Amino acid sequence: MIIGDLPKPQIAEDEVLIKVNAVSVNHVDTFVRSGSFETDTSFPFVIGRDAVGEVVETGANVTGFSEGNWVWTNSMGYQGRQGVTSEFAAIPADRLFHVPENVDPIQLVASIHSSATAAIVLKNIFKVQSGSAILIEGAAGHVGTKFVQMAHILGLKVVTTSQRKDFDLLDRLGSDDCLDYTKSLSKQLEKSTISQVDYAVDTSGKVSLADNLRALKLGGQVCLITAPKLEKATFNVRKFYTQSKTIHGFVISNAS
Repeated sequence: MIIGDLPKPQIAEDEVLIKVNAVSVNHVDTFVRSGSFETDTSFPFVIGRDAVGEVVETGANVTGFSEGNWVWTNSMGYQGRQGVTSEFAAIPADRLFHVPENVDPIQLVASIHSSATAAIVLKNIFKVQSGSAILIEGAAGHVGTKFVQMAHILGLKVVTTSQRKDFDLLDRLGSDDCLDYTKSLSKQLEKSTISQVDYAVDTSGKVSLADNLRALKLGGQVCLITAPKLEKATFNVRKFYTQSKTIHGFVISNAS
């Protein structure tokens, strides 16, 4: 092990140098560090995905950012990009966004990863329609609560799974029906006012793909956003394709 200082990053023409004000601790960093989330890395490698900071310098081809602007990013430390757990960081301009006025930058950096995940899945992947129904599993967690709030705002009927102690919280956030994650999903859905859904997303990685596919209506969609405990999944392929269902995979590392 060598301990020392790295030089200040040199930016390319399409990059912005920021002085990092705060970073969040992201579980995905542990996947990258362990090698379970394979990606190109060059050493020394800086981890860290989410940061908020102040613009120090802009590349020759960069527009829309100026010295002193407060900005945020949430997809660094992957695909050859150095992370942001450092004093300064060079960020591609297309992965950098302005901090809105009157928003606490610390609260922002703590919530952007989960919030952006929910927003992209709902709007860009599912392309949700108001009045449709969604099943959100592991709904009381950091990512799940963002899904619940956004789905409710977008006019969806929301079914959630969690521990019973979290039912009151999820009800306040917009869940129409709360299910106990320790009990059979299919049996609880049969008794629910929303017995089938148009969309399903499991934030925990603990629900079988087969169970989620069974919960979908004709033409329904499921999105995998975290690694399941088992690398292989078994489900009824005939029912899957004859009912026009769709399986998506999403990691925000590939978003811009």
